[in-house]
Amino acid sequence: MNPKVLGFVLQLSRSLLGHEYIGNKEAAIENQGESLFESKKTGGEKRKRQANFDPSDIEGYTGPWAKYCDEKTIAKPDPELQKEMDEITRK
Repeated sequence: MNPKVLGFVLQLSRSLLGHEYIGNKEAAIENQGESLFESKKTGGEKRKRQANFDPSDIEGYTGPWAKYCDEKTIAKPDPELQKEMDEITRK
């Protein structure tokens, strides 16, 4: 997980004087002064899995470790990657 670095903080000790930010004021404007706790959660679409949670299906049971629908299983590298790997192992 990548932590969000804001680069600014609201000066609380001088709250009577109004909103004053310390640090990157452009980042404060861009984020509309929201802190990490006030910002919106990013919730993108989750990737679908080829799930079969039926434990009575002995051969096809995948459980929580099922592959993604768009995941490709590759057992052999493509020729270009194989060339690179051969050069590395030759050294």
